[in-house]
Amino acid sequence: MRYYLGRTRHKYYEVRWTEPGGNGRSSSLGTQDKGVAKERLDQFVAEHSKTVGTLKTINSVCETYFNAKKKIHKDSGESLGYCLKPVRELLGNLRPDQVGNDQVVDYYTERNKADSTVLTELKYLLAALRWCHKIYKIDIQEFDMPCGPSPARDKWLTKDEARKLLECAASNHIRLFIVMAITTGQRSISICQLPWMDDAGKTGVHWDKGYIDFGERVGKKDRSTVPINEMLRRQLEIAYQIHTTDYVIEWNGNPVKDVRGGLSAAARRAGLGKLGKHCLRHTAATWMVMEKRTFEEVAKYLGTTKEMIESTYGHHHPDYLREASSTLEF
Repeated sequence: MRYYLGRTRHKYYEVRWTEPGGNGRSSSLGTQDKGVAKERLDQFVAEHSKTVGTLKTINSVCETYFNAKKKIHKDSGESLGYCLKPVRELLGNLRPDQVGNDQVVDYYTERNKADSTVLTELKYLLAALRWCHKIYKIDIQEFDMPCGPSPARDKWLTKDEARKLLECAASNHIRLFIVMAITTGQRSISICQLPWMDDAGKTGVHWDKGYIDFGERVGKKDRSTVPINEMLRRQLEIAYQIHTTDYVIEWNGNPVKDVRGGLSAAARRAGLGKLGKHCLRHTAATWMVMEKRTFEEVAKYLGTTKEMIESTYGHHHPDYLREASSTLEF
């Protein structure tokens, strides 16, 4: 079977091949760089040349899918492995064709986690099954999701609470993360993976031009280029003077993959209770909407859609639906 490079209408490279029956197939390589695409093509071909004989259990399906996708989408590999771990623990010994509606309902009950958590894990499982069916022709069952997404979280910090959180951060890297998360509105993974400057001179902190480029889109998650305000610049200058790695967020001479523990500890000391990393992104969006920034402007800043900003944060806008309300007076 011959594999070759192609490009989508969005200019992303993909691997294409024709199966013996004449059906054309393709799979995204997750990059617009031709050199990177060629490297990932070689990895893809090597992985897909393996025989199907080992794919007898969900464990082997998950492992095969993970090994292929972590090479193609390196930034999301850790998240993929994390989500597939409970799937392998609870369903790993079953055959791929034995996982149906009854089994995923049992999984949902036994996991006893937030609906969105279980939904994400089962979506990854279904993606792995479909991928192995497509590539290796294994028998699988389709199944319905036993739950919907959890309600959107609406927790955000006031400016007094944000200052208190910053005061209670025990280390420089947590303090810098808090400032970056609120002043840029970017996701935790984007901030933790940010280099001072990459080899291409694109992704990183552009001191002279006064902005940060958080890099290319990863999977379905866009990343933004945002200006550096004065508060963030002061924090970045301090961090740069003492940095020992290529990454902006570092601790003890190593890049930091996750700030969850340090952020949670700071939140407890600040009397804010349980605080997730995403709350800081919610805070950034809420503050901008409350200050009457347009939904489109906020969406560009956060790297998302205008529709998402309006549906999630629109009610924080002082004038939201006010004109419509005035028409209902009588």
